[in-house]
This record gives sequence, C-alpha cells and structure tokens, in this order.
Amino acid sequence: MKRLFALFAACAVLAAVGLSAPAGAAEDLFTIRGVRVDATGASATEARDVAIAGGQARAWARLFRRLVRARDWGRQPQLDGAALARTIRAFEVANEKRSSTRYLADITYSFNANEVRRLLQKSGIAYSETRAKPLLVVALAADEAGQPATYDPTGGWAAVWQNPDFGDQLVPFVAPLGDVRDMAVLSRGDVAELDWDTLSQLAARYQAGEVLIVEAVPRGGALHLNLTRVTPYGRSEETLDVPMTQGAPVAASYASAAEAAARGAIDSWKERSATDYGHKDRLTASVRFASAYEWNAIRRGLEATPTVLRIEIVGITIAGAQIDIDYYGQFEQLRDALSQHDLALTEEGGFHVIARRHAFGAARANP
Repeated sequence: MKRLFALFAACAVLAAVGLSAPAGAAEDLFTIRGVRVDATGASATEARDVAIAGGQARAWARLFRRLVRARDWGRQPQLDGAALARTIRAFEVANEKRSSTRYLADITYSFNANEVRRLLQKSGIAYSETRAKPLLVVALAADEAGQPATYDPTGGWAAVWQNPDFGDQLVPFVAPLGDVRDMAVLSRGDVAELDWDTLSQLAARYQAGEVLIVEAVPRGGALHLNLTRVTPYGRSEETLDVPMTQGAPVAASYASAAEAAARGAIDSWKERSATDYGHKDRLTASVRFASAYEWNAIRRGLEATPTVLRIEIVGITIAGAQIDIDYYGQFEQLRDALSQHDLALTEEGGFHVIARRHAFGAARANP
C-alpha cells in the first residue's frame, strides 16, 4: 500500500501540467561562448558599446546555425539592435583590454531561450533543441608512408578533437583521455574493426551513446577520412575527402577535416530532429515501471524532452500508467528525443508503450 501511495504521489506531479526542458539544459544550449570582439570608437565607452553590439550579432548567427538545419541557414531573421538586445539574457566578459579608443574582449552571450523560440516559430523555421547523447570520437591517423592508422593520444589528429567547441553542439563530441584504461582497448591494431560489444564499456565511461571511429589518411592532396559509426544496433560507414593545404604539413589540415566530419554528423542529427512547432499531435501510451524510482526516472526523461508540451495521467496501477502526451513535431522525432533520455517508445499490438530502455532488454526497436 505504501508503494502504491508513493507511485500516486510521484504521478501527481505530472497530472495535466505543461512541461519544458530543465533550465540548466536550455541555458547551456542557448549560450554562445568565446565571441572575440575588437572595436574602436571616439571614446572607450563607445568602443565598448560597438564591440558588444557587434558580438551580439555574431553570437546570434552562431546560435541560429547551432539550432537550425544547414539548408535553412539562409532564412536567419535579421534583427535590429533593439530586437537583438531582447534576445540576450546576460553576457560575461573575459580577457578584457581597452584603451581610450579601442576595446578587445572574449564575451559569452546567454540568450533568452523563450524569445529565441518565439522568433523562430514566428518565422516558421523548424529547429532542434533536442541534444543527442555524446558521441565518442576515436581518431586514428596514418602517415603518408602508408602505415596503418593508429590511435595516438598525444598526436595532432587526436588532439584536435579535444577542442571544447566540439562538445558544445547538438551532437556533443567527446574525445578519450587516452589514459591506461582507454589504451587497453585503443592500443589494439584492429580498433577500426571493433564492434559495440568491445567498445561499449569505453563508451559508457564517457556517457556516450555511440562511437565514431575517424581514420585520417593523406591521399592525393586530400585528407581521406574513413568514418565508422559503431552503435548498439550495428555499424555504418562513409568516407569524406577534405582538401589539404598545399605545401603545408598534414597536421595543418586536421582542424578543417575534423570540422567537416563533425558537421556531417550534426547535420544528419538536425535533419532528423528539427521540429516544426506549427504541428502538434497527441499520443496515448502505456508506461511500464517496476518501482517509484523507475517512474521518477521516466518522468525526468519526459520533462527533459523539449518537444513534449503536456502530459496527462489517465490511469495508474502498481505496475504502470496510461498517459496522454501532447507534443510538437512527428512521432519519429518524439521517439528519437525520448531515446536520448534512455526511454524506449515502442508499438506492441497496436498500442504505444514507454519504458526505460533496460526494461526492453536491448531495446532494439529504436535504432
């Protein structure tokens, strides 16, 4: 009886209420860091104002490109100074230098998430604020002598993936530390051929949902990239050629090659997850759980899903509940978004079921 009461108490929190992403998650996604500003003016104050305003415009462009599919970048709303200022919630200044006529600094701009959402929805621009699970990048480099590609944690190709900008995207990229624990796997000569069973513990260490093996091979004036994505559901492969800087060492092209590889993964995710907020739908689902702890984990996952608008509890038992979910976008997007919070949305006998992934074993219904 106490257990059932606890479940009812936990469920009451969600009964017929609107949901939104946790403030911390939204603030992080809507924050643009390290905008370098440099401006001059008739006075120190004027130079500072010009620099901050210019930085705001550049930060807005970066945020727009972070949230919106590449094919829609040309539709960026052009904001005047007043409209742009309304989108900024706060800013922080670092590395400030100034003279009587010049101002330099690195500025972090925190945008008002609700104002940005309003602007994009008013403009009819589909966007995504569903963050994928981290993607663990294993960078293998080969030299021009044709030696097999290997992982070297101190090499330039592995180091370029340590750039924090790669972790600040809708698809966060994380690089291994390259310590003894990592090298037990990554020192193997067949790293590029490893499957999920072998890589899963390494991925779990970095809370990654997938592993991206990126082999960089200099070939004919280009850096040839073999991209192998290893997931619990199998492997996929593709290739990418990035022109190298003529006459420069191979390492000079590493940064642009990494950006090109990352851009492909990010664009693919945004194509799947970018949501048309003009489209709403409703889903009735059975929720399976074995304890109040499991129910609370499911609740937190639902609360953290930005496209979930409202949840209403229709009924509850000691083993589960029936809920109605109002959500934006398409069913497949809802399924993908819930998957990022370890929730499986499946269909069984014509009915929708939500549970934590472990409750479905391998939960292979949502690759």
